[in-house]
Amino acid sequence: MTKETISKREKKFKRVIFSLIEHEDQLLDELSFKVRSFRCNRSQVVKAALALLET
Repeated sequence: MTKETISKREKKFKRVIFSLIEHEDQLLDELSFKVRSFRCNRSQVVKAALALLET
């Protein structure tokens, strides 16, 4: 692979910090642990929610 190919594949992530109330934080944890067929983390739950809202 060339450097150009590698750089095209790299995703640029931006760290975002936001506040949640305790209930929302617990819900986010529950949703990330609910899925057992594949690994899911808190970021993926937020991304899925955003994708759903977008549609």
